[in-house]
This record gives sequence, C-alpha cells and structure tokens, in this order.
Amino acid sequence: MSNKMEYSQQEVIAGLRARNPKVVKHFCQKLKERVYKQFQKHYGAHHLSWLDDSLSEAFIIILDKVDHKLPEKLSFDNYAFGIVKFSFYNLLRKSSKEPTLPQDNVPEQLHFDRRIHTTAFAFFDWEGYDLLLQWYQQLSDRDQQLLDLRSQGFSNKEIAKELKLADGTVRNVVADLIKEAKGIAA
Repeated sequence: MSNKMEYSQQEVIAGLRARNPKVVKHFCQKLKERVYKQFQKHYGAHHLSWLDDSLSEAFIIILDKVDHKLPEKLSFDNYAFGIVKFSFYNLLRKSSKEPTLPQDNVPEQLHFDRRIHTTAFAFFDWEGYDLLLQWYQQLSDRDQQLLDLRSQGFSNKEIAKELKLADGTVRNVVADLIKEAKGIAA
C-alpha cells in the first residue's frame, strides 16, 4: 500500500487494529483535516488547541472501540468524527478558560448533519449500559431504527417523515421505548 492510496473502511479498521503505522498516520491525517475544516469555520484560533486535545482524546477512544466490537452498519469516518466532536464539546463545557465574548463576536452555531452522530447501540456501549445493550439487540429493526434516529437528534416529526409513519405512531412508540429503557437503566 502506498502513502497516497485511499483506504477502504475495512482496511482502516483492520489497520488500526493491527496498529499499522501507515494506516494510523493516514487515518489521523484525514480525520484532522476534516475536523479542522469543519471547526475553523465556526470557532476562533483560541479553540484550535482544544481541537488538538480533542483529537488526542478521541483517538484513544477510537482505538479502544476498534479493538472491541464496533456497531454494525457504521460509517467509520462519521463515527470517528462524532467522537472528536463529542470530545471537543465536552472540553468546551468543562473549560473555565472560555472567555466571555461580546454579543457581536459570539461564534455561530455549528450546523452539522445530525446523521454523523452515533447509534443508540453505540451510545449504550459508550456509557457502559450492558443491560440496555442487550435490550436494544432484542428490539425489532424498526424499533432500533426509531431509537437510532432519536439518538441522532431527530425530532419525532422528522423521524415520521423519514420512515413514512404517522407522527402519533412515532411519538407513542418512541415514548414507550424510552420509558422501557429508563425502567431497565434504573
């Protein structure tokens, strides 16, 4: 494999598992380029050091996820980007260094395609909810899809439109699923 070659998703995952230096370097570079491209549009230079910290933290998490079971039907690039994004926002929330900016100098809100977020399965796995993972796996494909879309931030109305279901049906099914999940988690 040459340095300029694009790797398939399966090659990247296998290369990360094997800690292949060429694949790791390629993956890190591509992820960093994507992250900087997205975040530079919306955040000032003082946040860029946080991006580096976020990338480092996210890479450790990504390697751990690669070594264990990854969710099926996964866009690995989007999954990795979501982990970096989560790490970055987590740093923003925790930071006491965040300067107070005048109202006219506040960065714009980021507008990402919500589909880059992870699935409900990945969320339960991330949080270590083993009982919810088992529960999720026994759900029907439709219920899993509803939870996945909900965990990605889609509203009930958007889910209904996406899956061509009635708004009330989605609202009721999602409410029942969330109630059941809360009961299991308690």
